[in-house]
Amino acid sequence: MDTQSRKAVFLDCDPGHDDAFAILLACYTEMFTVLGISTIGGNQTVEKTTNNALRILELIGKSNSTISVVKGVLQPLARPPMVCPEIHGDTGLDLRPGCTLKVPDATQQPITDKPAIQFMWESISKYYNENNGEKVTIVATGPLTNVALLFLVYPQVKPMVDVSILGGSINFGNISPASEYNILVDPEGAKVVFESGVPITMVPLDVSHMALVNKEVIDRIAALKKEGDTNQFIDIIIELLLYFSDNYKLIFDFEHPPLHDPLAVAYLIDPSIFTSRLLRVDVETSSNLCLGRTVVDLFNFSKLEKNVNVCTNIKIEKFWDMLIHAIDNCYNNLRNKK
Repeated sequence: MDTQSRKAVFLDCDPGHDDAFAILLACYTEMFTVLGISTIGGNQTVEKTTNNALRILELIGKSNSTISVVKGVLQPLARPPMVCPEIHGDTGLDLRPGCTLKVPDATQQPITDKPAIQFMWESISKYYNENNGEKVTIVATGPLTNVALLFLVYPQVKPMVDVSILGGSINFGNISPASEYNILVDPEGAKVVFESGVPITMVPLDVSHMALVNKEVIDRIAALKKEGDTNQFIDIIIELLLYFSDNYKLIFDFEHPPLHDPLAVAYLIDPSIFTSRLLRVDVETSSNLCLGRTVVDLFNFSKLEKNVNVCTNIKIEKFWDMLIHAIDNCYNNLRNKK
């Protein structure tokens, strides 16, 4: 694909098992230019999620490429940090007990000479100015602290970007009865982003809970591996999914786990596989019962300006075809590097 017809994305994430697949999908979809990856605490501490972003690039054959990784801020705007070891384990990319496979160690180093938001601003503004005002999409699959700080410190970036978020919910939470995890970790940061005036697409839990990693999905991924091949990539990503599956069964009693984060990338690849509506969404920052709730005004009660394109459904088979195609592209790239 001609570079002029690519979409530029900047990934802001908290890897995380499902973030690994979002990174893979962005890196192995021909239409994207990935400008960089910033990390945030969420699934694990920001130190661990930064290392995990580098390990994922190593796993998928993109280490020491043009994709730089920069560590974001240490904690949310107004609250102590939260992590989620009950789902993602001590490292954030744990594999099942007894598994002899390993997500490889990083050989690439993160950027350390500037704050994440400075690197984000420089990368985005450089691309925007060099490409005739073409916008960059920030794909945010963790808490929104980095994005909020980017908008607060560099408000001039706002006309240069739109945002695709995995987070929030219409009807239910996954860390409290009312709230989705990414938003609850930093509700004040989310509020800044949602009220920024920047075009936002939100893929909420209501949609990501349709992307269930069942046996058919695992079997399709396993079938990609060529007979006799010693490359362990396919085996490792299946183990990542199975670890995720075991913990979702234990914590939520889900028979199959939802693979949330790649959906925020999938929307950019093919919006037509989603159903969405422009709605008013506000973030609750003060309620004891509903802290972190994304209040989605389905019936326009508030009469406030509609600020978020909210996804409400997905053609799920199309999504799995898209993701498995990217996994296959990655696998073949790794084999061809031998």
